[in-house]
Amino acid sequence: MYTFETEDNLKQFIADHVVITSEVAEIYGCSRQFIRKLVLTGKLHPSRQFPTAQLFWRPEVEARVNSYHLDKADICHHWV
Repeated sequence: MYTFETEDNLKQFIADHVVITSEVAEIYGCSRQFIRKLVLTGKLHPSRQFPTAQLFWRPEVEARVNSYHLDKADICHHWV
């Protein structure tokens, strides 16, 4: 469980640990459309979905790159 002393600490934590689809695409070296395809096929799971946006947990996104021992140029090709 996380606890935060101030609202600013909470905001910084969110900024450091939550990413949107375009940031995931940048981390993986893919298009936003491909990230959406991964979500629709169940290969990638957003932490929260809205009609026009998806939020992802950055440590989980980055762990997937590390778990496959791939650089960002290769990760999207691994999922095809």
